[in-house]
Amino acid sequence: MAQEEQGQFPPELQQVISKAAVDPEFRSALLTDPRAAIDAELGPGLPPDLKLKFVEKDPDVDVMLVLPDILAAEELSAEELEAVSGGCILGTVNICWETAGNDGGCE
Repeated sequence: MAQEEQGQFPPELQQVISKAAVDPEFRSALLTDPRAAIDAELGPGLPPDLKLKFVEKDPDVDVMLVLPDILAAEELSAEELEAVSGGCILGTVNICWETAGNDGGCE
């Protein structure tokens, strides 16, 4: 299983994230020009067609989620879905809420 699927960052990405947590100037550079900031930190090497975006979590937000692209009205076949799926799991979060008369499976 790949590092990303196990919830671990590749070492280079961990280096970038760790520095962003303690260096306000680097953090600002990641937000305004992520490619230049990463190239300055790690050296050039990102694929030229790779588009990057870093965002800051608001202090009053507990969980941030990135919504997937909107799919066309027609469904993808299993093969098409496999070809476009990707991403990484950084951990799991159990979300539970209660409604009147339903504990939502909360324990």
